[in-house]
Amino acid sequence: IQEAFAGLFASLRKNGTTRVCVDVLVVTFADRAKAFGFAPAATFAAPDLVFGGMTNTAEALDMAREKIEARWREYAARGVSLNKTLVFVVTDGQPTSPPEAYRQAVARLRAFEAKNRRVEVFPIAAGSPAMPALAELSGGREPLLLDHWDELFAWIYQSTLVVSGSIPGGRVDLPDTRGWAKTRSV
Repeated sequence: IQEAFAGLFASLRKNGTTRVCVDVLVVTFADRAKAFGFAPAATFAAPDLVFGGMTNTAEALDMAREKIEARWREYAARGVSLNKTLVFVVTDGQPTSPPEAYRQAVARLRAFEAKNRRVEVFPIAAGSPAMPALAELSGGREPLLLDHWDELFAWIYQSTLVVSGSIPGGRVDLPDTRGWAKTRSV
């Protein structure tokens, strides 16, 4: 998984458009949430992924949303137009955050997505135990059940190509998820 993850960022750095047009933020969450980035793809170094422990989803969702909002304010202050922001929430387990904290974080994220048409949240389960909680994350999007890590990271790369080549505020049609994911009723 780490090799495929690092490969995603190597691909982003190699492409002339994504290396300068894509900003990367990775928030890992086990016992605590930890942010890596925001940084242009050209300079972003993939963190080592650590598996195990708790799944502090509430803290991670709030941290990601707050960092995205701060980045948008930076761009607005410089007069930079924004393309769509893609948020991928990938987890292998149920949230271990207190239930009320998780519900509140999900509500804040969903309100953020509804208010800002330029953000889309993609809940992705790396194992079926995560499916019910992920179903709450994005109002209109069914969570995807991950089949293949390599193909997921290839799809994220292809999605960044589409978004970085789009007109800010315009419609964006992302690549099909077949090949790396399947949907399943939760």
